[in-house]
Formats: sequence, C-alpha cells, structure tokens
Amino acid sequence: AHAFLWAGRPEKAIEYLYGFANHAAPTGVWREEQPLRGSGHGTINGDMPHNWASAEFVRLVRSLLVFERGDELLLLPAVPAHWLASGRPIRVETPTRFGRVRLAVDTGSSRIEVDVAPGALAPDRVALHIPPGAWRVGDRAVEGPVVLRLDG
Repeated sequence: AHAFLWAGRPEKAIEYLYGFANHAAPTGVWREEQPLRGSGHGTINGDMPHNWASAEFVRLVRSLLVFERGDELLLLPAVPAHWLASGRPIRVETPTRFGRVRLAVDTGSSRIEVDVAPGALAPDRVALHIPPGAWRVGDRAVEGPVVLRLDG
C-alpha cells in the first residue's frame, strides 16, 4: 500500500487498507499464519497477536491522511471519499520530518485547518488532495491537489 502511495496510486492504497482490515481477527488483531477452514491444520499458527501488523495498519491509516514523499508533504493523499462524505470530522496530529502536522477536516462546516509547525527541514511542496466529488463550496466542486504555501 505504501508503494502505491509513492507511485501516486491512491485508489490501490485504499483497496489494500480495506483488504488488510478484512483479514483481522474479530478482536482487531492479526495472526502471523491463518490456516484455511477445513484444512485440518486449525491448531497450527504463528505468533498471536502479530503486533507489527497492528502497527503497520495504524501507519497506513496515518499515511492515507499525511504522507511524506521525498521533499513533499501530502495531506489527504489517499483519503477514501466516503470518509469525507460521512460528514464526520477527521482529525490527525502527527510528527513528520518537516515538523508536527495538525490537520482537521470538517465537511459539515466546509472547513479544513492545516498547521505545520516548522521542523528541521522545510518541504519543497505541500499539497492538499481532495477526492473528486468529496467537497463542495456552494455549487462549485473542489477537487484535486491544492498546493499550499507555508508562510507561518
């Protein structure tokens, strides 16, 4: 999924997120090995729970919302459109190599807040990606990458 984000294929990253989630156990964790039902090998498995899978799942969700690609900082590069269409706010605060990023998206009030606290490096480009059909201002659709200036 991360390779698809690097390649600019957000739809595939989203597909992998849901595939990953659909393979979790009912308790929301992943086993290292899952034998097929009816295989007769139901007692053979690896570590349970497989903790790095949980960490990678959280990291993938973070990357769908805030992703560092080379010298670029991408905001919402692969947010599923239905997350925005739900009307429920999305908030994330996370460290990046460009500094701490705080992002708040509220489609109900048509508001997006971005705060990037300066870090050791400055990104060459900050782009806010809005999926097609996910955002409207009045009767106008807003979509695609919107390049932001970080001017304090």
